[in-house]
Amino acid sequence: MELIEAELFTDPGNDVVVRLPPRRFPGVLIQGDSLSIIRGDVAEIVEACARGDVDDAHEAATILLAVVRTAATVHGGFTAGTDGGWLIALSAVERCSSDYG
Repeated sequence: MELIEAELFTDPGNDVVVRLPPRRFPGVLIQGDSLSIIRGDVAEIVEACARGDVDDAHEAATILLAVVRTAATVHGGFTAGTDGGWLIALSAVERCSSDYG
């Protein structure tokens, strides 16, 4: 393990915006327990897709999208200045969601 200094842009919580050296743009750090919940949500979507249950997959994906959208909104001032990865991903999920919803 290596100890380094990082820039903290938000108050500590379940997710924070930090910039690590030598990165140009900050990122979102998600606590392990919160990440485990997100992993479970994604697993639920995969399982529903494997069963061919589009309605369950859509419902679970919609809930997960709301969680991710909240994180992106809270940290939106930081994502807007980056390559837009969060915003591109959200747009793609929203397009897919509208195609099936």
